[in-house]
Amino acid sequence: MIEGEFEALLGVQPSRSLAGLVADLFRDLWDNALGNAASLKRALKTDLKAIEKNIDSLLDRIVDADSRTIITAYERKTKKLKSKQIELREQLADNHKPKHTYEEMFEHAMMYLSNPHKLWVSPKLADKRTVLKLTFADRLAYKKGRGFRTPAYALLFKALREICEGNFSMARPGGESLNSLFDELADWEHQFEHGGFDLIFDLEEPSL
Repeated sequence: MIEGEFEALLGVQPSRSLAGLVADLFRDLWDNALGNAASLKRALKTDLKAIEKNIDSLLDRIVDADSRTIITAYERKTKKLKSKQIELREQLADNHKPKHTYEEMFEHAMMYLSNPHKLWVSPKLADKRTVLKLTFADRLAYKKGRGFRTPAYALLFKALREICEGNFSMARPGGESLNSLFDELADWEHQFEHGGFDLIFDLEEPSL
């Protein structure tokens, strides 16, 4: 009875056609994020070049200046520009292209997202615990005679449910929300790669 009610909570998996749409949406988000990162990198390089030019100009003025007051003012401006220069260089160092492709980074996580029930039917208790951990944001509450309370789904399943219900706003997040989605996908992928799951590699043909 409880088992059946719980499995109903796992009914967040989309139809085959919608699963393909969800995969395409996440791929588009990934590609857009890479494009934005490339644009930001170009802008940072442009700003850095302008600052370096300004620093060179100020250094020339310091050499030619006779007034101690003017020299001090130039030195103060140069110090601020050098501080900004360091900041931009750090941003450029952090703004790098991923070493792996989208498929390499999220393959098994996307398989699980399309069909969490596949892992739940594993005979291993560790696999079932993983389903609970990845699918729900909090512990499930159950009351005899009433069943499970409405669960709080993990961020990715929350987005998936919104998409299944026709609300595509969750499929187009930005900023921190977008980062959170891919951080969670990356965390899932890490767990699948290093957690010793056997069944996860049988998800290539999810039974949707």
